[in-house]
Amino acid sequence: NSKLQDFISTKISPQQASEYKQQISAMKSGETSSKEKDGMVLKKEEIKGEKPQKTSLNGIIITFAVVIATIILCIFIIKKRRKNNN
Repeated sequence: NSKLQDFISTKISPQQASEYKQQISAMKSGETSSKEKDGMVLKKEEIKGEKPQKTSLNGIIITFAVVIATIILCIFIIKKRRKNNN
């Protein structure tokens, strides 16, 4: 945001403002120092052998628990309504 950069440069000392503007312009142009030009690229590692465990069993258990809870809730509501009607 250029407005923010101008605001920041007006709030600091002139020497700091010139350094700040130089750093901003270097960032925008993509310049790097000579130290950073000799960068390294990391190798991509892949995990072989172990396959992720299937969660179908967990899904079945959760579904079963939700169905049971719904049935229990329905039975509770029906009993409560019958009790209030009598």
